[in-house]
Order: sequence, then C-alpha cells, then structure tokens
Amino acid sequence: MPDLSKVAGQSVQGHRRGRHAGPSRGVAKGRLQTWLAYGVAVFLTLGVLLLRLSLGPPAETLPLLIVFVIPIIASAYLGGLGPGLVSTALAALCTDYFLLPPYHSLWIERPVNFLQWLILILEGTLLSALIEALHRSQRRLAASHEQLLALVQQAPIGIAMFDRSMRYLATSRQWLAEFARGRTDLIGLDYYEVYRDVPARWKEAHQKGLAGMATRDDDDVLVEPDGRQRWLRWSVHPWRNVHDEIGGIIIYAEDITVRKRADELQLQSQKLEALGTLSGGIAHDFNNILLAIKGNTSLAVADLAPEHPAQVSLAEIAKAGERATHLVRRILAFSRPQERTLEVLHLRPVIEEAIQLLRATLPAMIEIRSQFAADAPVIAADATQIHQIVVNLGTNAAHAIGERSGVIELRVEGVTVGDDFGASPELAPGRYTRLSVSDDGSGMDRATMERIFDPFFTTKPPGEGTGLGLSVVYSIMKSCLGAVTVYSALGKGTTFHLYFPATAGALDAPLANATPTARGRGETIMYVDDDKALVLLVVRVLKKLGYEVGGYTDSAAALADFRLQPGKFDAVVTDLSMPDLSGFDLARELRAIRPDVPIIMTSGYARPQDQEAAARLGIVELILKPDTVDELGRALDRLFRPESSNAR
Repeated sequence: MPDLSKVAGQSVQGHRRGRHAGPSRGVAKGRLQTWLAYGVAVFLTLGVLLLRLSLGPPAETLPLLIVFVIPIIASAYLGGLGPGLVSTALAALCTDYFLLPPYHSLWIERPVNFLQWLILILEGTLLSALIEALHRSQRRLAASHEQLLALVQQAPIGIAMFDRSMRYLATSRQWLAEFARGRTDLIGLDYYEVYRDVPARWKEAHQKGLAGMATRDDDDVLVEPDGRQRWLRWSVHPWRNVHDEIGGIIIYAEDITVRKRADELQLQSQKLEALGTLSGGIAHDFNNILLAIKGNTSLAVADLAPEHPAQVSLAEIAKAGERATHLVRRILAFSRPQERTLEVLHLRPVIEEAIQLLRATLPAMIEIRSQFAADAPVIAADATQIHQIVVNLGTNAAHAIGERSGVIELRVEGVTVGDDFGASPELAPGRYTRLSVSDDGSGMDRATMERIFDPFFTTKPPGEGTGLGLSVVYSIMKSCLGAVTVYSALGKGTTFHLYFPATAGALDAPLANATPTARGRGETIMYVDDDKALVLLVVRVLKKLGYEVGGYTDSAAALADFRLQPGKFDAVVTDLSMPDLSGFDLARELRAIRPDVPIIMTSGYARPQDQEAAARLGIVELILKPDTVDELGRALDRLFRPESSNAR
C-alpha cells in the first residue's frame, strides 16, 4: 500500500493533468492500446520462438517453461487477460510444431514432452489470469481514488491535508477559493508561509493534531490583514499512514460570515421589534399621563384670571407637556419601521428637534453646538430619517470622544457643487444643503475610514455596537439622491458632510391654527376609558363645552348601560386598549345593538393595523392621545354639525 502523503500529492497533480480529457478521445485511445497489446503479444511470442530456434533443435537443452514465460508475462502485463492468453496459445502451438518431436507436426511422442507442453498452457493461463486480476484491482483502486478526490474537490467547505512539517499535500477547491490568499496552487508550500499571521490558538490546535488529538471551534473570528472580520467554523484531525503512524493533519474549515451576519441582522430586527412593542405599551400609558397633565393644565388656565400669578407656571407646565408629547412620538418613530414619507422642508427645525432627542441620550460633559446658515435651500426628505441620521452620527461622535469632555457641532449651509467639485463623485452639479457633523474625538485612520460604511463593520468592543449605524446613514443619503463624505485623522476628530439636493418645490403648508372648539348643544356622550383620571378630566371638559356626559372606567358596565338605553346616547367615545372588552370589541357589541351609533376612538398608540381595523368597523375618527382634550371637541363638532365645521 503506497504512503498516504505520496498518494495525496500525486493524486492532485494527476487530477489536474487528466481532468480535461474528453470521453471520445479516451475511447479511441483505449481501442488503439488494445490492438497494440495483441500485436505486442504476437511479436514477443514469435520473437522468443525465433530466438529458441536459433539456439539449436534439442528441446531438452532449455525448458519450455523458462523460454516462454517472459512473453506470456509481458503480454498479460501490457494488455491483460486477452493478450496473455493469445501469447500462451501461440507459444503452445509453436512449441508443439517446431520444438517438440516429431518436428513440424502437432503430434507429441514422449509423455514427458506432453507434460511439459501442458504445464506451459496451464502456466500461461494462470499467469494471465493473475495479472488480469491485478489490473482490475488497480483500476478499482484508481477509480476509488478519483471518486475520493472528486468528493474532496467538490466539498462545500475548505479541506486541506498537511504532512508533519505543515506542508500542503492536498486541498479542496473551496479551500483555494477562501484560504489561499490569492494563490492558485498550494501543494508543497508551508502553511505558515502562506498564513504568516496565524493566531496562537490555531498553532496550538495544529500541535494537538500532530500529537493525535482532534480539536474544533464552531464560532471563531479571524481578522484579515486588511481589517476584515471573518467568522469561521473549523476542526483539526490527525491522519495515519500505512504504519499506523501520524503522518500529519487534515483541517476542515467553513466561512460562516454570511450566516453569522444574517443571524445578527435577524437578532437586531427582533430587538427592534421588541423595542417597538415595549415602546408602544409605554407610549399608551405615558400618553394617558400626559393627557391628564395637559388637560388639567388647560382647565386650570381657563379657571384662573389671565393676570393670576399661577398662569406663568401653568404655561411652563403646558410647554413641558408638549415637549414630552413630541419626545414620545420620536421614540415611536425610531422604534417602529415606517414608510418613507418625503416632504419639502427646511433642515433647521428638523435638526433642532433631533438635537433635543440626542441631547437627552448623551453625557452632560459633551456639548452640542449648532449653526444654521440663512442661505440653506429647502430639500425633499423624510424628517424621521433625518432624526435617525443625526442620532446615529451623534452617538458615534460621543463614542469617539469617550469619557472626557468634548464638543459635537452641527452646521447647516447651502453649497453649490460644480463639475470640479471633489467632495464626492456621486454628486451631480447643482445646489445642495450640506449638513456637517463634527467632533473633537479620537479620529480614524485611513483603513478605518475606507470601511466605516460597510454593514456590520464596527470599531466598538463586542456587544457595544452592531455596525449598522453608518450603513443606515449611507443608505438614507443614497435614497435622497445625495451623498455623505468623511474627513478624519487620528487625534484630530472627525467630520461628516451630508449633501441633500435642493428642491424647487414649495414648502409644505404648515398646519393652520386650530379652530376654536365649538360648543355642544346638549348632546349626550358616552365616554369609556379604563384610566379614572382621564374619565374625570374628559367629563369635565365636555360638560364645559355644553355636552351631557356619562363617564365609565369599565367597558362591560358601559355596554350594559347602553343595552338598557340604546337611544339615550348620541355618540360614544371609547379608548382602544382596555381590559375585558377592548375598544374594538366594545364597538362591535354597540353596533350589534344599534348599528347607526357614531363611535369615536382614542388611543395612546395606534399601529397601522389598528387604523385599518378602525376603518373596517366604521369608526368615525381615531384620535391619538394626548391631543384628546382639544381634538375631541372639534371631532364632536364635525360629527354633529358638519356644515358649520366645513365653513370654518
């Protein structure tokens, strides 16, 4: 049995030499070799006969077994069973006719000569059969070897075989594609010359393998010389030669980077989904609190004289309530994926709102500065995505600053991009609004800057960053037909320039000042909410507006009263999220009793599917808290007096 290391090296080279041979060429070559083998058998046998005849007539001077064994063996070895038998038959015929008395006759006189002639035939037949069996065994071994080689070559993972000196004996195509580092042939090369930066843990695994121990790692991280991170799954196993000695190791390696990134992306998506669910629940409860604060503040303002000293404090409470309302909405916008909505806007108010959210998340020792040039043109963008850009860049800037004090500066200005503008080749000539975000943090080297927009690339320690923030910024800028550039140096901070194309469209019209809430005319309203403070507040507000109100904190009790007097109530206002009977369940029950009853629904957080369900149930309006107090009066006015509402 050949040495395994030699077989491995020879098999790879032989596979390369023979892999391009076509089937038709192989068949023709086989036929030619077959006819040539028979010709050689005849030629060798006749040649030996002539040589024997040249030595003299006596048969006893040279035994026939010795004379003709050479052409028989040669014929069988070169051509197999057929040529060997042909040589045997021809040798038997020639010896009988030319070498055994009576000469030139097929008759054999002496029994000893006949026995010698018979042994010649048996000897030739047996040798031909044995050599044919050897040929078949060799062919089966070669076929098995080729199958094994093809299995290794086509394996979907990297496989490499090494001797005890860690020199390559064989490799799979996947290994060459993923671990050859640009080389096309590794056979005979030292593994540590190809991978000069082999981690110590790998060398230890190799030594264990050479000592007879198998090792593996299902989640290993390799940092390439260019800074790329690759996740690998590998195992090291020893292999043994024919003497049962360890001849080297076999390494199985699989690049699982794509799978790992997909798992991380799925995990990130699940985290965002969980955050959305959590923030939705928090928003509902928090908006109930805000509604109570804002509503009671409005009532207090109305109850007190304008010159009362408490009016100043109440005004500040109202402002704080508005800021809290906007904060909750921004949190929901970040935590829940929404469709991109482009609107024509100035960057300044959007950036100022984003700074408020960013300031609440950064350490107090980091100062945020902003500058807004008057010449910045309007742009078409999604305000929520602008918020996301500012928060992502601001968070990265804070990470670069670290635990010391520092400054983050945001600047908005108008710029003109010409053909010779070198900021970014992606920018077409024209007018742009440029947002610059700068920090005085640690800065970046060139290698880091070249990869910062790659998904999952991060300079943060494991568990502190996903590597998605800047890739999201880049994606948003591409969707806006803009561009983002970065300038940085180690120890000198970083500046991002974001270019938004100017638009010729007019600014979206701001919402008109809310019309004064019209007074009711004694209509009876059923108001249902599981929050007692809100029920007390809304009952007071609606009564001030001239409505008769029945307040309920239990949806089942409200349904029971409605069932007793279905014609008493002119409209029903119900919260969406309630125990026992939800707003939707209550609406269905009420409509089953009285199909024409108008229903208005309120909610601290309404998902898109909630809005669709409300539309299917025929809900008149869906009012989002904490705007219920002011908006509810206008909604009831639109319900009972649509003509006068349209006139206003």
